[in-house]
Amino acid sequence: MAFAMRLRSFGEPEDVLTPDPLDLDDESLQPSSGEVLVEVAAAGVNFPDLLIVQGKYQAKPPFPFAPGGEVSGVVRHVGSDVDSVRVGDRVIAITGFGGFSTHVWCPRR
Repeated sequence: MAFAMRLRSFGEPEDVLTPDPLDLDDESLQPSSGEVLVEVAAAGVNFPDLLIVQGKYQAKPPFPFAPGGEVSGVVRHVGSDVDSVRVGDRVIAITGFGGFSTHVWCPRR
């Protein structure tokens, strides 16, 4: 099952991070032009992630959102105009947000 650890309010991680299911068959969740969908194998957990969860970081995306700024994993889908990676490639990505998920959408680089 695909899910993201999302926030709906700021606070301590154990109190505010909750798993939300992701429907990967939903057409709106497919990669757009220039994006890839990465199945996350590992996500970095850094001090800025804690600050983001607590609402103490300068960037505050709208709720709900998944924190997590860096991931490694495997490309599962590629959007149009992507020729630098293929399905099955192992990659690392700086996501900014969204890395605390089983899958994350990233711009190609």
